[in-house]
Amino acid sequence: MPTRKKAPMRSITTGFVIAIVCIFLAPACIAQQLSRDGAGWYLRGDVLYSTPNWGREWHEITPSIPGGYHLSSVFF
Repeated sequence: MPTRKKAPMRSITTGFVIAIVCIFLAPACIAQQLSRDGAGWYLRGDVLYSTPNWGREWHEITPSIPGGYHLSSVFF
């Protein structure tokens, strides 16, 4: 009988934290992504944040946006 691999606890916890952040920031939280190595980002309104360490620290990385424009999507 094949054995089933369990998901690492860290990724489950991080996913839960990001979900909670978006619940409290909704509807402003538009998009988010977290990769397997713990790096990730989320977009709240026109402000873009990144994390290098599973969400323990967040840094604003919003590019400068000319007046009259807004940040509507992100691609890395």
